[in-house]
Amino acid sequence: LMDFSVRQHFSTIEAFLVSDRCSYATIVIIVVMLLMLSPVVWFFSQILFYQKRSKEIEILRVFGAKEKSLRGIYIFAGIIMAIVAVMMTVLLSVILSFVAYKLFNEWLPSYGFMDSVNCDFYVSTVAVVISVAVSVICGFLSSYVPYKLNNTKIKSKVQKERGSI
Repeated sequence: LMDFSVRQHFSTIEAFLVSDRCSYATIVIIVVMLLMLSPVVWFFSQILFYQKRSKEIEILRVFGAKEKSLRGIYIFAGIIMAIVAVMMTVLLSVILSFVAYKLFNEWLPSYGFMDSVNCDFYVSTVAVVISVAVSVICGFLSSYVPYKLNNTKIKSKVQKERGSI
């Protein structure tokens, strides 16, 4: 008869998971998911904001504001949004990356919630450049798209009024 005992269950899988904690692909997937969510929230909030301001724009039209001037207001707001977006993206990227680094390397392991991940702290230049590009595009478009939607709505309203006269 043979007598034996197994002491380390799934040791190969555990070793693989521990070695793969700092996987570049995992980080890229998380960043892409966040980048896909950000524009949706941003556009939705901006469209609601400019829908509330549509009455103000209509008042400016009543007082004789040219379409070029109104478009300039939206473009200026878009440029300001893009600048703010770049500053916030870089600032939040560095701060949140550092917080995540501290959380997984020091804070959670010190309280016994998990083993230390043992990753080095760095902010990926490629990720920051992509985030900045997406932020600039979303910042500008979040102002310009509501302008186009509002402009289309007004044109269709004017056409309906001309058709009913």
